[in-house]
Amino acid sequence: MKRVYVNLTDEEKERLAEIAADHDATPGELLAAFVADLTCSNRTGGGDERMYASEWLDRQTYRWVDGKM
Repeated sequence: MKRVYVNLTDEEKERLAEIAADHDATPGELLAAFVADLTCSNRTGGGDERMYASEWLDRQTYRWVDGKM
């Protein structure tokens, strides 16, 4: 396992901790689960999770091409 550092605002860090606590998890566990789905690792949560993670990535990285969506 490798450690990855993420830059968050204080507000984001606090809210992530709240969300994780509401789901009996740690912020690291939630982020690791998302990355597992995004990378289709052997720790993935399943097909739907992989699909939604991929869709999220597509929306976040979509670029205008020739002035068109």
